[in-house]
Amino acid sequence: MENTRVVHIIPSLAKGGAERLVLDICNALAKQPGVEVKLVVFSAIDTYPQLSKTVDVELIPTRYIPSLTGKTINETEALKAFFNRFKPHVIHLHLFEAEIAARATEYYNAVYITHCHFNTVEYKKFSLASLLNKTLFTRLYERAFVLKHTLRAKANGYIAISKDTAVFFHQNLPAALSKIVVLMLNAINYAAFAKAPLPQPPTNELRLINTGSFITRKNQQFLVKVLAHLKQKGINAKLCLLGDGTERSNITALAQSLNVSDSLQVPGNVENVEDYLAQSHIYLHSATFEPFGLVLVEAMAAGLPVVAIDGMGNRDVNVEGKTGFLMPADTSPEAFADKIIALSNNTALYDEMKAYARNFAAGFDIDSYTARLLEIYKGLI
Repeated sequence: MENTRVVHIIPSLAKGGAERLVLDICNALAKQPGVEVKLVVFSAIDTYPQLSKTVDVELIPTRYIPSLTGKTINETEALKAFFNRFKPHVIHLHLFEAEIAARATEYYNAVYITHCHFNTVEYKKFSLASLLNKTLFTRLYERAFVLKHTLRAKANGYIAISKDTAVFFHQNLPAALSKIVVLMLNAINYAAFAKAPLPQPPTNELRLINTGSFITRKNQQFLVKVLAHLKQKGINAKLCLLGDGTERSNITALAQSLNVSDSLQVPGNVENVEDYLAQSHIYLHSATFEPFGLVLVEAMAAGLPVVAIDGMGNRDVNVEGKTGFLMPADTSPEAFADKIIALSNNTALYDEMKAYARNFAAGFDIDSYTARLLEIYKGLI
């Protein structure tokens, strides 16, 4: 009996939750008997060299940009040739750039999985505003193009990473497709993050940590203000912000203006996130919108209680009063800081939360996730 051939496609391996997840999935699938898995990327960017070195990655520069004026950019021949050569049974797509390019190849012999990593704006239904705004109208055109080719495929499936995202796709897909949206909360390599001993309650120094791209939505400047409030209240706190991006200079400038630069560590993008988590006490999450929050589960696996702002998608992974605290979106930095202080001062509560967080995160292990994913593949095939 021939192997089940699966190809995952993502534009690049830039730093991000989708990219991290696809590498974990490919590594886990490669261990399954009777499965042959490849990962196709359009760009050579790779911020996860340790994870990707054990994955069969193929670089295929690809672009498809539709145009209403006849200036469509169609650079999909190499991808089409790959499909004809590899003959995949399953094409698993991550992010809209991969979605539109793969659908444009018109390879209809495989079943397609669209991984819904967030509320993809290109999938929004028609509205009158779409006729008045060039960007919205272009997205509507892209949506029509993708859906036309989707309905020609052998079979399709949609995986939503949170309840919020599942609702979005149920509301915006045609009826024939909305009924095949499956909710699968993201997964992590649990063993990698749970390998260190559970953290001890903070004593002389409170070590706080956050992971995420330095973009406006991730809201790390809020955490700098939280740090300033902690310092004002006499707390010897240190904050480590893992990541990089366009907001980096604004974050460091704010820290300087609030006189907390000495208590802020910004090491940039790192691959060994688990080592930084193992040296911390509490994980902080400040995103104003969060499709899921893979980093939250990683922190919980490391045994860190989480104090987070409600970003909608992260409601699925924050158990209020058990894994930590989920604060309202309009929470002030001072109120956020007070919650951290209350947790760090209560040793019994801290110990209870760290143990619950680690056990809770075990339910998001990549191996059980992959087993369910294979069932979905086989069901569609």
